[in-house]
Parts: sequence; C-alpha cells; structure tokens
Amino acid sequence: MAEEESFLNAKALVVDNGTGISKNGFAGEDQPRSVFPTLIGYPKYESIMTDVEHYTREYYIGEEAMQLKGVLKLMFPVEHGI
Repeated sequence: MAEEESFLNAKALVVDNGTGISKNGFAGEDQPRSVFPTLIGYPKYESIMTDVEHYTREYYIGEEAMQLKGVLKLMFPVEHGI
C-alpha cells in the first residue's frame, strides 16, 4: 500500500527540448529547474585545439559550447520542433 501511495504522489518530469533553449523541471512547479542552450559545438580547428589541454574533447554541449563559440562550429540539433 505504501508503495502504491508513493507512486501516486510522484511528480511527472517535464522536458522541453526547444530549438534554442531546453527547459527541465517537475509538473506543478512554477518554473523550470534548469534552462540551457540546445546546442552542440565541434572544434573548428582540431589541430590548434589539441595543443591546448582544456580543449581536448570531440564536442561540447550547452553553456560550455556557448562560452567557446569562437573556436567551435555550433550545431542546433532540434530544428523546427523536430
């Protein structure tokens, strides 16, 4: 019985993967718990970026990609809501 009540009182997770911004939170709350850019960044100049220890990944996502936009090729994975 307690298990059933716990299940019935659980909040639904709400995920909005928008074209430019993703928002996540729980149903019934006034605002999202997290909001971040929906984007992926790939190094424009791999030969240069591999020399710098900080830039060793194949891709960057969200806020981190936005901060490095000058040296990344940005891609928005959601287009026209799809």
